[in-house]
Amino acid sequence: MSQSPGDRAAERAEELIQRHAELEDDRSITEADVQRAAERAEEAHERAEKAHRSAARAHDQSAEIHDRAADFHDEAQAGHVGDDAAHRQAAQEHRDAARRDRIASRENVKSAEEE
Repeated sequence: MSQSPGDRAAERAEELIQRHAELEDDRSITEADVQRAAERAEEAHERAEKAHRSAARAHDQSAEIHDRAADFHDEAQAGHVGDDAAHRQAAQEHRDAARRDRIASRENVKSAEEE
C-alpha cells in the first residue's frame, strides 16, 4: 500500500531532524547520505512536476467552462433575454477569466518542464 503524501512528508521531516542531529554531532557525510539526498530530490521534483501538470489541466478545464459561460451570455444577449449590458459585461468577465486560466496553465506547464 502506498503512503499518503502527509505520511511521506512526516517521514521526511523525521529523517531531516535525525540527519540534522547527526551533523551537529560532527558525523561525516557518507556516500549513502549523498545518494539518499539525491533520491529525495528526484522524488520531490517528480511530485512537483505531477502537481504542476495537474494544475495546468485544472486551469484548462476552467478556461473551457468560462468560454461556455461567455457563449451562454452572448446567446442570451442575442435572444434579448434579460439585460443586454449585464450579459455583455458577464461574457467579457468570463472571457477574461478564461484568458487568465490559459496563462496560468501555460505557466504550470512551463514549471513542470523545468522540474
